[in-house]
Amino acid sequence: MSSPSVDWRNRFGWTWLTNIKDQGGCGSCYVFSAVGVVEAMLRIEHSVWCLRSEGDVGDAISLFFGAHAKCQGGSPNEVLDWIIANGIADPGCWPYSSGNQVGKPTPDRLGRTGKLDSYVTLSGAADMKTWIDTTGPITACFSCYPEFDDACKNNEVYIYKNPQNLPSDGHCIVIIGYDDTKQAWLIRNSWGTGWGTSGYGWFGYGQGAMGLEYYSNCGVLGSTTNPDPWSK
Repeated sequence: MSSPSVDWRNRFGWTWLTNIKDQGGCGSCYVFSAVGVVEAMLRIEHSVWCLRSEGDVGDAISLFFGAHAKCQGGSPNEVLDWIIANGIADPGCWPYSSGNQVGKPTPDRLGRTGKLDSYVTLSGAADMKTWIDTTGPITACFSCYPEFDDACKNNEVYIYKNPQNLPSDGHCIVIIGYDDTKQAWLIRNSWGTGWGTSGYGWFGYGQGAMGLEYYSNCGVLGSTTNPDPWSK
């Protein structure tokens, strides 16, 4: 049975997450979702701060998939596949920017990459909770409505309403915990610290097609990550 609550911001007396990031006016949330999980697992498994660059993935991903630039959206699975094939470098090698561009990392990129061997696909609240409790944060995507812009302030739990029947867009975040008393997932967004409660928020369980359990999620085993030599 999973723990009744988990919060990877501070667990076992330690902090495990890098600072909140901001994707800016770019549809790159899927990159931040995947990279956020990789960073967390590098910290959890190896006890090092290993900041990774969303720009390193995002500005090369269109070349890898031959389909789109980073700001046109995608899935965390695509990003994790790219990291398995290419690793992911630190921001000093190639930083993130909110515009579409072609990445030109430093010549020593190969020695500055965090490695990833594999990831798993999770589905259903029970599996999600077990993974978060025993392993670490996971990626998640959902149908995001305009009301979400002002959601989760003052630790309020977000419950889908959409009274004006406005259209949705896809959005991806990192689930970093949960609380059965609140009946909610604890999420980390990539819209800066001005969103929600300092960049974090509570998202209600069991909202069907509007919830975080509806689509499959990705988890990274700590044993499949390897920090770059600079971190060591």
